[in-house]
Amino acid sequence: MVKYFHSNMPGAPVLSGTAGALIAILDACLKDGFGLKTVDSLVIAGGVATMTISTGMTFEQDAVVQVAGITGGAAALNGDRRLLSIAGNTATFNATGVSDQTATGSITAKVSPLGWAKPFTGTNVAAYKASDPTALGMYLRVDDTGTTVARVVGYESMSDVNTGTGPFPTAAQVSGGGYWEKSGAAGSTARNWIVVGDERAFYWWCVPNAAAAITSQGLLRGFGDLIPRRSSDAYAAFLAADIASIVTSTGLPSDLVSSSVPYSTGYVTAPRNQGAIGSSSPLLVYAESRRATVAVTRSGQGAAYSAPYPNTADNALDLDRALALDYDLSVRGTFPGLLHLPQAVGFALQTWDKILGQGTLAGRKLMAVRGGSPGYATQNTSSGYPGAVVFDITGPWR
Repeated sequence: MVKYFHSNMPGAPVLSGTAGALIAILDACLKDGFGLKTVDSLVIAGGVATMTISTGMTFEQDAVVQVAGITGGAAALNGDRRLLSIAGNTATFNATGVSDQTATGSITAKVSPLGWAKPFTGTNVAAYKASDPTALGMYLRVDDTGTTVARVVGYESMSDVNTGTGPFPTAAQVSGGGYWEKSGAAGSTARNWIVVGDERAFYWWCVPNAAAAITSQGLLRGFGDLIPRRSSDAYAAFLAADIASIVTSTGLPSDLVSSSVPYSTGYVTAPRNQGAIGSSSPLLVYAESRRATVAVTRSGQGAAYSAPYPNTADNALDLDRALALDYDLSVRGTFPGLLHLPQAVGFALQTWDKILGQGTLAGRKLMAVRGGSPGYATQNTSSGYPGAVVFDITGPWR
């Protein structure tokens, strides 16, 4: 199930320039959940469940909550539920197949995690792995002992938090691992962040500088399984990171890149190429239309595209899948849930904006995420950024 999380959700961990801040967020979003609330009543009528929380509704529409503690005839409603609506202290979710009744039990709800595992841990160091039995089984090691950035490496296998085989990137490619930014400066100042993912992949977005003028543009990274072109591709996984810290840079951020590898400071790698040969292999990231790379700073930015927004004929927002290419430019697969904007969207979409899907995405909701250089005090457009991508937050992605 696709789920999303962000720093404005009540009870969410705080991102700051302190050691361990990123791991606290990954723990909450990947395996633990957060924002536990006591449900005062849960009433099912006409296939819709309405839960009331007298201490205040802290959940939001479209988010997924984990309901627990229901007994009796409505016990089937325990588990993950996507919220359909919020009104005052009540929220609703689908209860198709459950008869009209008032649920019993000591009922609770919290923001539901993605269901990943954390098999190894140390002091501000952790390894995460998708629990889904269909996942490829790659590990993400996060070294969060630093203040402004964390260091990340994917592994094909691990035996403890400091020991793994099949690293991507390798030490020769990026010594010490890739960089996931946290904050432009050490300290406790809170930064905005977003995590969106499913059982097999997730994306990490953050604003390393907290100036009000740039709170909607950030840096996009990610880890997990691609949707492979060939179902037998046992190494169709990715890690998107930086090869240097750019928390205060005014240069072009990497996001998910690129037309060449390495491009600027960005690096996207797979454990091996699709021939399963050798070790860590670079991936190129293109929009399906091939009109541009799919970096946030190349998506919907306006100047680089002749396509108008909205499309003149049908008033539509056009979307491209994000393709993962091996270095020989053969298509390896697609990045799940990530959609590129081939139109001149400009500033029409802001981070956290939700829009309705069209065409093959009809019936789904999409969430915009903006990107841009973290060193600018405003959303600078002089060098063709910032841009935006959108995520399918309804799913399924696979």
